[in-house]
Amino acid sequence: MGKDRVPLNTVDFAPYAERIANANPDVLEVFIPPGAAAVSFIKALAARGLTQKILIIGQGEAEDSDLHLFDDSVIGFHSIIYYSSTVDNARTTRSGDA
Repeated sequence: MGKDRVPLNTVDFAPYAERIANANPDVLEVFIPPGAAAVSFIKALAARGLTQKILIIGQGEAEDSDLHLFDDSVIGFHSIIYYSSTVDNARTTRSGDA
């Protein structure tokens, strides 16, 4: 496990993406505000093939309103937002748990 802090005004995520690639994680938990920073971060990960390799847990890195800012390098990128097993809906109810 590792932890890193990024200056709030950066849009150059190449060194951070390189450290993530070298750490070879299965999961990456991030909080990046939506907009230019998030787009730059995901593009830096995609440049190293990480968007296809690791599960990214975050909140702002793939906002619908920013999707037009991404290029084809992020096709296949999967991200999830926090999930609660106590949510009661058809999507989370397991068979036999009604």
